[in-house]
Amino acid sequence: MIGLCLPFTACDSGDIYPEKELDVGKQVEISWHFENTDAFPRSEYYQMVFASFQEGGEYPLSYKNIADESDESLVLSNIPDDADLVSVSLLDKGRKLIYHFFTYPLTGTGDEELVKIPLQTIALADYGRVQEQLFTAKCIACHGGSNFTAANLNLTADNSFDNLVGVQAQCSSQNRVTSGNASKSFILDVLLDRELLSTDHTEMVKDDDINLLRSWINNGCHK
Repeated sequence: MIGLCLPFTACDSGDIYPEKELDVGKQVEISWHFENTDAFPRSEYYQMVFASFQEGGEYPLSYKNIADESDESLVLSNIPDDADLVSVSLLDKGRKLIYHFFTYPLTGTGDEELVKIPLQTIALADYGRVQEQLFTAKCIACHGGSNFTAANLNLTADNSFDNLVGVQAQCSSQNRVTSGNASKSFILDVLLDRELLSTDHTEMVKDDDINLLRSWINNGCHK
């Protein structure tokens, strides 16, 4: 039997090299405090994000999800060179923009590697979000977005507030919206009771839409 006496050689020379720094490109850090946290989206149909966008863009160039309504800080890295702004935004299930809660322009930040945005207070149940998430996306096909305005209720962006808040419903003694009191707002009855009107409105909305509308009304219908 022939013994094998092959020498072993080490793969590591013993030299120590510094780790190569990871290039994270331009970074933006933001801290926030959310108000109206009962309106934070909790379903698969909507997502809150901290994102970068081109001006007027409908889809984010990069983003991080905001997991819950807690106060938090996030750093967004590797922001593309063609991004014009960063934002705290609401996206739909297909990652299309629904609403910007807050935007911060990147023009003028120059070669800064880390841009720090001061603490922002963000109302989750503001009128702009109600308009875009609910009225524009789901209502104006019948209520003002064409030649037809059902129940004489125009819910387009320039008309919805004045057509709702403090205005009596055509088929009820209640107001369409009673500021500060969602339980006495006919619009919620319509969206929750499938038999209240001849046309069932309940399947048009998600629980997140109802929570948003209720929060906006109960918190004073701020415009």
